[in-house]
Amino acid sequence: MVKYVHGYVGVLVDLKHIVIILSMFFMMHSMEKILQRYERYTYADKAHPLKEPETQEELHNEYRELKRRFDALQRSRSHLMGENIDTLTLTELQQLELQLETTLKHIRSQMFVYEYGLGSSVA
Repeated sequence: MVKYVHGYVGVLVDLKHIVIILSMFFMMHSMEKILQRYERYTYADKAHPLKEPETQEELHNEYRELKRRFDALQRSRSHLMGENIDTLTLTELQQLELQLETTLKHIRSQMFVYEYGLGSSVA
């Protein structure tokens, strides 16, 4: 029986050492993976440098395009609000009317869904 206990303890000690060795191996393996990822991301920045700053002319062209689009949106908004419509042609007025009617239909359908949803949850 004592021999069995000593053998069992010996196996447990050996298992403890194996667990320690394996955990160190996996820890080192994880550490190695972490270092590899760090190196990959660190050197990836150098391998793919950022785009050179745009030239002054490119920036100016982009500014002009954004300004043009902004002005068009401002005009469209003011027309939808009923402002400055005296400068519109008949075709533009018809398009504006159609757009307003479509928007109004959409708003009314949303109101109906909202009201219908409230009616069914209260009842």
